[in-house]
Amino acid sequence: MAEIVTGSKVCPYQPTTPLPRTYTAYQLCERDLPDFLVDGFIAHSLGPKHAEEYLSRFLRCLAEEPSSRLLPFTRGWLVERPSMTDAPGPTTTQTSEHRSKSKGHKTKRRARVLLPQAERLVEMHRRLFDCQVDTAAGTVVPQTTWVGISSQTGAQSPIFFVFPNGSLGVPYDHLSWRNSLKYATAEVPRMLKRCNLNMRIRIKWPGYKIFYYEFRIYDTKVGQKVPITISRLVERVARGIHHLFLDAEPDPHEFDERWKLGGENGVQLSDITIIGLLHISKGAWLPILQLNRHIVP
Repeated sequence: MAEIVTGSKVCPYQPTTPLPRTYTAYQLCERDLPDFLVDGFIAHSLGPKHAEEYLSRFLRCLAEEPSSRLLPFTRGWLVERPSMTDAPGPTTTQTSEHRSKSKGHKTKRRARVLLPQAERLVEMHRRLFDCQVDTAAGTVVPQTTWVGISSQTGAQSPIFFVFPNGSLGVPYDHLSWRNSLKYATAEVPRMLKRCNLNMRIRIKWPGYKIFYYEFRIYDTKVGQKVPITISRLVERVARGIHHLFLDAEPDPHEFDERWKLGGENGVQLSDITIIGLLHISKGAWLPILQLNRHIVP
């Protein structure tokens, strides 16, 4: 079983044990933690029942990764996972023959080759796993949906759009702010550890049928694939939300006038802040969205 580390203590995950609240800023702590199943963005998005299922599945996947763990900080949780990198090792020069197709004669190529004895270094990386919602800022969009991550599909860490001052989320009306995000230039495929071309988001807006939007995580420049950055990722998620407003189908059995998309008295694109993305099944990510106003349950 994966472990949740609390200061110098280590304790297994116990979903029925509530954790105290806190309103302090970012630092590792031993106590006064928010309740993951009540206070965090994941719980507000999925609901307590599905959030508990998500956490249980995520921890089972995490248990299969040596040294991986969840760490508390005073507004939520961090996930610490290893990342393999090539250590600077000895190199040699190898010479190989190559026959030119145009001229028909052989030429020699010299290339630097990493010797087998070069070691692989393990670097531990920490990323935000979840944190306490500022409920005064507005309502988090509830998206009750099934969770399909497992040891077979793998469980990617959530992606939160964090600014250097610690604030979360990019407002739809201010997408240019995405260029100021922490890790704005980080390459998305490397973060996701994926080499395929597409990423799919799944949105279960209240009162509407499930909406999917797929986009490429590579751009093509001068005939080469160029990975998109976190800044571009925000832009493409925003484009998916725009298509949601255009193409989403109301569910006649669940439609709720309070959550109507667009129109008079409906939710507008300008109401939405894109907080982050949650990996919920193989190849599918759930956008974590918060309104800049309140919708009373």
